[in-house]
Amino acid sequence: MTVAAAQHVIDRLRSSSDYVVVDTPASFSQLNLAAIDAADVICVVTAPHLASMKVTLDCLETLEKLGYPKGRVLLITNRITGQGLDSEKVARFFGRPPDLSVPYSAPFDEAADQGKPLVISSPENAAATLMRDLAAKIAVAAPVAH
Repeated sequence: MTVAAAQHVIDRLRSSSDYVVVDTPASFSQLNLAAIDAADVICVVTAPHLASMKVTLDCLETLEKLGYPKGRVLLITNRITGQGLDSEKVARFFGRPPDLSVPYSAPFDEAADQGKPLVISSPENAAATLMRDLAAKIAVAAPVAH
């Protein structure tokens, strides 16, 4: 796919949807930069493990060097296992607390295997509540213009 085609697709989706979510790999390819340039909010997701956090810190620093405003970037920790650094150590590492910390939740895996979002399959789950909080943060940061 070309950068022009990616921009066209994002523009078309924006014209027919309130929100467009683009999940990119952790790189700064031309395609990813096109998606980031089009974003109102950039969610940087990391696991609370040192190796992941080091890569995430590099990513955050690169976004800053490229001129993306910090106010457009949300830092999210996602506990994909019951292990990992505690919230205090994560906050110290980044010099700020994450905007959102998603706790480990076994129903995430079950929901993925069933092909149903956790917020639908287990709406009362703590992690599902945090996913709704994330949606609310995005809605505030990028309100729908009607």
